[in-house]
Amino acid sequence: MLLQQKKTQNFHRFVQKSLQSKVSLNIGYKDIGKKYVENLLANQGENVEVALQEPLSRIEPLLEKKIELEDEAIEIEKKIKDQIIIQEKAIFQKEYDQEKEKLEKAVKLDVLSKEEMEEKLAKARLKLDNFDNIRKLKKQEEMGLITKTELAEKLAAFGA
Repeated sequence: MLLQQKKTQNFHRFVQKSLQSKVSLNIGYKDIGKKYVENLLANQGENVEVALQEPLSRIEPLLEKKIELEDEAIEIEKKIKDQIIIQEKAIFQKEYDQEKEKLEKAVKLDVLSKEEMEEKLAKARLKLDNFDNIRKLKKQEEMGLITKTELAEKLAAFGA
C-alpha cells in the first residue's frame, strides 16, 4: 500500500513538473512570436535571427526538459503496466492454488478420483500457463480488434 502511495505521489509531482514546463514553453513561444512581429515592423524582416536569439535560448532548456519529462512519463507508464501485469499474474496464481487445494481436499474425502483431479488441475494450469495470451486477447477485444464472441471462443481454448 505504501508503495502505491509513493508511486501516486511521484506521478502527481511529475504532472506538476509537466504542467509548469508547458506553461513556460507557451510563454516562450509567445515571446518568439512577439519578437518576430516587432522585428518585422521595425526592421522590415531583416535580422530576424538576432531578434529571436534571446527567446530561443530561453526555450531551448525548456524543450530539453519537455523531452526529459516525456521520457519519464513513458518510464512511469511502463512501470505501472509491469506492476499491473504482476498483480494480474498473482491473481491467476492464487486462483490456481485455490483450485488445487480444493481438488486435493476432494481427493482426500474420496469425492474425486486422482485422475479426475489431475484432469481438472491440468485445465486450471492451462489457464495459468496462457496468462499472456489471455491478456492479449482481452486487450484485442478492448481495442475492438475482435468481437466478444471471438473473445469467448478463444478464451475457452485457453481454459479461461
